[in-house]
Amino acid sequence: MKKDPSTKLSRPFSILRCFPTGENLFWGFKLRESDVDSRSPKCQELALHPLINSLCETYLTPYSNELPKLHFTPSYASDCEDPQILHRDRGVWGSYVNRSIETQFSTIWAISQFHNNQQTTQNGSGSHKWDKDRQPNENEMVSCHNASRIQ
Repeated sequence: MKKDPSTKLSRPFSILRCFPTGENLFWGFKLRESDVDSRSPKCQELALHPLINSLCETYLTPYSNELPKLHFTPSYASDCEDPQILHRDRGVWGSYVNRSIETQFSTIWAISQFHNNQQTTQNGSGSHKWDKDRQPNENEMVSCHNASRIQ
Protein backbone atom coordinates (compact mmCIF):
# COMPACT_ATOMS: atom_id res chain seq x y z
CA MET A 1 0.00 0.00 0.00
CA LYS A 2 1.40 3.40 -0.98
CA LYS A 3 2.06 5.76 1.93
CA ASP A 4 -0.18 8.83 2.00
CA PRO A 5 2.02 11.92 1.40
CA SER A 6 -0.27 13.99 3.64
CA THR A 7 1.10 12.23 6.73
CA LYS A 8 4.67 13.49 6.30
CA LEU A 9 5.66 15.74 9.16
CA SER A 10 7.96 18.02 7.19
CA ARG A 11 5.30 18.99 4.67
CA PRO A 12 1.98 17.35 5.42
CA PHE A 13 0.56 18.00 1.96
CA SER A 14 3.27 17.43 -0.59
CA ILE A 15 0.59 17.84 -3.27
CA LEU A 16 0.75 21.57 -2.50
CA ARG A 17 4.04 21.76 -4.41
CA CYS A 18 1.90 21.45 -7.55
CA PHE A 19 0.07 24.71 -6.82
CA PRO A 20 1.39 28.22 -7.39
CA THR A 21 2.27 30.50 -4.51
CA GLY A 22 0.13 33.51 -3.69
CA GLU A 23 0.61 36.82 -5.40
CA ASN A 24 -0.67 39.52 -3.01
CA LEU A 25 -0.84 40.52 0.67
CA PHE A 26 -3.97 38.42 1.27
CA TRP A 27 -2.75 35.16 -0.27
CA GLY A 28 0.87 35.87 0.59
CA PHE A 29 3.77 35.58 -1.79
CA LYS A 30 5.21 32.25 -0.66
CA LEU A 31 2.16 30.51 0.82
CA ARG A 32 0.95 27.40 -0.97
CA GLU A 33 -2.68 26.62 -0.44
CA SER A 34 -5.34 24.60 -2.16
CA ASP A 35 -8.68 22.95 -1.53
CA VAL A 36 -7.40 19.38 -1.34
CA ASP A 37 -10.00 18.01 1.07
CA SER A 38 -11.57 15.71 -1.49
CA ARG A 39 -8.16 14.38 -2.60
CA SER A 40 -6.36 13.95 0.69
CA PRO A 41 -7.06 11.01 3.00
CA LYS A 42 -5.74 13.11 5.91
CA CYS A 43 -8.29 15.87 5.25
CA GLN A 44 -11.03 13.29 4.89
CA GLU A 45 -9.98 11.89 8.27
CA LEU A 46 -10.12 15.38 9.80
CA ALA A 47 -13.59 15.98 8.35
CA LEU A 48 -14.82 12.95 10.28
CA HIS A 49 -12.91 13.68 13.50
CA PRO A 50 -15.33 13.61 16.48
CA LEU A 51 -13.80 16.68 18.17
CA ILE A 52 -14.11 18.85 15.07
CA ASN A 53 -17.67 17.70 14.36
CA SER A 54 -18.71 18.18 17.98
CA LEU A 55 -17.37 21.75 18.06
CA CYS A 56 -19.02 22.63 14.76
CA GLU A 57 -22.33 21.12 15.81
CA THR A 58 -22.34 22.92 19.17
CA TYR A 59 -21.44 26.28 17.67
CA LEU A 60 -23.47 26.25 14.44
CA THR A 61 -26.64 24.32 15.37
CA PRO A 62 -28.46 27.42 16.65
CA TYR A 63 -28.01 29.02 13.22
CA SER A 64 -28.74 26.16 10.83
CA ASN A 65 -31.09 23.27 10.13
CA GLU A 66 -28.27 20.85 9.47
CA LEU A 67 -24.54 20.69 10.00
CA PRO A 68 -22.92 22.53 7.10
CA LYS A 69 -20.14 21.04 5.00
CA LEU A 70 -16.78 21.17 6.64
CA HIS A 71 -14.14 22.80 4.48
CA PHE A 72 -10.45 22.24 5.03
CA THR A 73 -7.74 24.25 3.35
CA PRO A 74 -4.33 22.94 4.30
CA SER A 75 -1.54 25.43 3.89
CA TYR A 76 2.20 25.44 3.98
CA ALA A 77 3.63 28.82 4.96
CA SER A 78 7.30 29.35 4.23
CA ASP A 79 9.45 30.62 7.10
CA CYS A 80 10.12 33.77 5.09
CA GLU A 81 6.45 34.61 4.37
CA ASP A 82 5.15 38.02 5.44
CA PRO A 83 2.24 38.22 7.90
CA GLN A 84 -1.13 37.93 6.17
CA ILE A 85 -3.29 41.05 6.25
CA LEU A 86 -6.11 40.98 8.79
CA HIS A 87 -9.27 39.59 7.29
CA ARG A 88 -12.48 38.04 8.49
CA ASP A 89 -13.71 35.02 6.58
CA ARG A 90 -17.28 36.03 7.35
CA GLY A 91 -16.79 39.03 5.06
CA VAL A 92 -17.58 36.90 2.03
CA TRP A 93 -21.27 37.42 2.89
CA GLY A 94 -21.02 41.23 2.83
CA SER A 95 -24.17 42.87 4.16
CA TYR A 96 -26.43 40.15 2.67
CA VAL A 97 -26.54 38.30 6.00
CA ASN A 98 -26.95 40.30 9.21
CA ARG A 99 -23.81 40.25 11.38
CA SER A 100 -25.83 38.85 14.30
CA ILE A 101 -26.13 35.57 12.37
CA GLU A 102 -23.02 33.42 12.51
CA THR A 103 -22.28 31.93 9.10
CA GLN A 104 -18.98 30.24 9.79
CA PHE A 105 -16.98 28.49 12.47
CA SER A 106 -13.38 29.13 11.48
CA THR A 107 -10.50 27.47 13.28
CA ILE A 108 -6.83 26.83 12.64
CA TRP A 109 -5.54 23.33 13.37
CA ALA A 110 -1.91 22.28 13.14
CA ILE A 111 -1.65 18.97 11.29
CA SER A 112 2.11 18.80 11.64
CA GLN A 113 4.84 20.58 13.56
CA PHE A 114 4.08 24.25 13.07
CA HIS A 115 6.84 26.81 13.34
CA ASN A 116 5.73 30.35 12.72
CA ASN A 117 9.00 32.25 12.89
CA GLN A 118 7.71 35.23 10.93
CA GLN A 119 4.27 35.32 12.63
CA THR A 120 2.63 34.61 9.28
CA THR A 121 -0.49 33.21 10.93
CA GLN A 122 -1.99 35.46 13.58
CA ASN A 123 -5.27 35.53 15.45
CA GLY A 124 -7.16 38.53 16.77
CA SER A 125 -9.44 37.07 19.42
CA GLY A 126 -12.90 38.61 19.18
CA SER A 127 -12.07 40.44 15.94
CA HIS A 128 -15.10 38.87 14.27
CA LYS A 129 -17.21 41.28 16.35
CA TRP A 130 -15.22 44.39 15.43
CA ASP A 131 -16.41 47.00 12.98
CA LYS A 132 -15.27 45.92 9.52
CA ASP A 133 -12.84 48.84 9.18
CA ARG A 134 -11.31 48.55 12.66
CA GLN A 135 -7.62 47.71 12.72
CA PRO A 136 -6.07 45.84 15.66
CA ASN A 137 -3.72 47.33 18.19
CA GLU A 138 -0.36 45.58 18.28
CA ASN A 139 -1.19 43.81 21.56
CA GLU A 140 -4.47 42.37 20.19
CA MET A 141 -2.83 40.00 17.70
CA VAL A 142 -1.42 36.66 18.81
CA SER A 143 0.96 34.57 16.72
CA CYS A 144 -0.20 30.97 16.27
CA HIS A 145 2.34 28.37 17.38
CA ASN A 146 1.25 24.73 17.14
CA ALA A 147 -1.52 25.35 19.66
CA SER A 148 -4.05 22.74 18.56
CA ARG A 149 -2.52 19.67 17.00
CA ILE A 150 -4.87 16.77 16.31
CA GLN A 151 -3.35 13.36 16.95
